[in-house]
Amino acid sequence: MCRAQGSGFIYDPSGYIITNAHVVLGTEPPAIAAANINRRMAWQQQQHHSSSCTNAATGGLQPLNSSGNNHNPATIAAAANCGVVSVHMHDGRVFDGHVVALDRASDIAVVAVQTHEPLPAVKLGNSQRLRVGEWVVALGSPFLLKHSVTAGIVSCVERKGSELGMHSPRTEFIQTDARINAGNSGGPLVNLDGEVVGMNNMRAAGGDGVSFAIPADTIKQLLSEISRYGRVRRPYVGITMTEVVPSRMGQLRAACPDFPANVSAAILVTRVAANSPAAAAGLHEDDIIVSVTNAKRMTRQVVTDSIMQVDSGNPISVSSFAEALQAAIGGGLELLVVREQHQHDKPGVVSKAGDKQNSKGKGSNSSGDVAGTRGSSNSSSGCRYTFVTLKLSPVEAPPN
Repeated sequence: MCRAQGSGFIYDPSGYIITNAHVVLGTEPPAIAAANINRRMAWQQQQHHSSSCTNAATGGLQPLNSSGNNHNPATIAAAANCGVVSVHMHDGRVFDGHVVALDRASDIAVVAVQTHEPLPAVKLGNSQRLRVGEWVVALGSPFLLKHSVTAGIVSCVERKGSELGMHSPRTEFIQTDARINAGNSGGPLVNLDGEVVGMNNMRAAGGDGVSFAIPADTIKQLLSEISRYGRVRRPYVGITMTEVVPSRMGQLRAACPDFPANVSAAILVTRVAANSPAAAAGLHEDDIIVSVTNAKRMTRQVVTDSIMQVDSGNPISVSSFAEALQAAIGGGLELLVVREQHQHDKPGVVSKAGDKQNSKGKGSNSSGDVAGTRGSSNSSSGCRYTFVTLKLSPVEAPPN
């Protein structure tokens, strides 16, 4: 029977504790084990090719599953094959806990204990308010040294998983130079106001002062999903995408002079999987998503307003798009897309299922509506850009 130790913190006084999934499993989670510094270097040299997921990281990022305590200390000893854990409180009390939720992809687990009185719970802070250089404290029991505290500053507030060569590139971490060693897994990262702003997760092997924590805002989103559905749901639409941030929009317009001037940020679709919800919606490779709206609120007037005001408010980003997809699982979203239209295409027409009018849209089993056009048909590239609206219906991705 595989056993592991780590820490966790009480977020609900009725007896709910959050920790890392690899603590209660007694193993390294594949998503974290895939984050390898050596692989990251190779990945960058290969122009952002995806690195493969392995069972263990050597010389890279290491999960910290040994032993630990926390801000409201609860040391967790887990038997990996039965979902039963032993929870040791800071005041000496011991509870039998049960794993009631576990998500490998995000490396979190929820443990429930039965108690006749409220337990002291932490306050989850707002990790979006963190600033580089802000002081933080990591609590835990590194190397079985109970009730240890290390301090440092926030080195980066949004370290992308893609920068670490991780299997889930859109995962974000707080990077800190507060030392997080073996035994800190699941313990809290606390600001000077006593608020938990992150959960200790892993470190860079061989790197002094390069540690990572799961942001508190991410934890709150995951807990909300678990509370509502009993699991973490993830949307699937079947595309790969890249973000075109405002600072790069000038480069895009330099390469494509006819690109609509009122688009300040966008998402470029780089691949559409066959027989996917995106393919069913009529999304094409090289489509540029500029706006997302709840399908129930989309009208012709809203489409027109979206075109005129696409550069106002908060510009679209991969994060905001992912949140919209999450909220729309089982429902629908209306996408406002900028699509390149060649001269041989009829102005004001979008091909329907099976039409050969648009070579990239062949085989699509749905149609979109042209909401307007921008650009000149006399451009040197022989094309212009068209605004198209599409209805996208995200589905729940299968479990890992």
